[in-house]
Amino acid sequence: MDNQAWHQFEVGFTRGKRQLIRQFIKPYGVNYFEGLLIFAVASYPKTSQKTLAQHLLTDESSVARSLRNLEGNGWIQRQEDPTNHRKKIVQPTAKAQKFHEQLLQILAQWDQILFAHFTKQELAIFNQLVQRVSDEIQQIDFTKVLQEVGRQAAHKPEVSE
Repeated sequence: MDNQAWHQFEVGFTRGKRQLIRQFIKPYGVNYFEGLLIFAVASYPKTSQKTLAQHLLTDESSVARSLRNLEGNGWIQRQEDPTNHRKKIVQPTAKAQKFHEQLLQILAQWDQILFAHFTKQELAIFNQLVQRVSDEIQQIDFTKVLQEVGRQAAHKPEVSE
């Protein structure tokens, strides 16, 4: 694999999309993470805080704190799960749905710009590859990987200049 090409793609795609989203959410008075949460709640209505944390690759306490703020500002509603009283089910409000729809339109425009010079066949292949990578990401135990990376980093000697 050409790591340089991959890293250039990864940085350009991620930073470009993040800047686009930040520009979009600025008038709404939410931070980047809260914007992602609103988007996720609208994408996966009637889901749990735990599932949202898994989708966003973060911890449940960060999600719970941000959801409390979003609930107070009318973005989401949380209800106790009738089958498990410790579990909260999260739903978007109409305000969040509108935010989601507008952001989807902007992201579709971003995709049109980004992939304007791709053929239909190239896009189909790209989508298949991205789906495979996405499927692999879903199988990764990030806690375990991060622990292993931490152990390896602890055994590396300092780099001298």
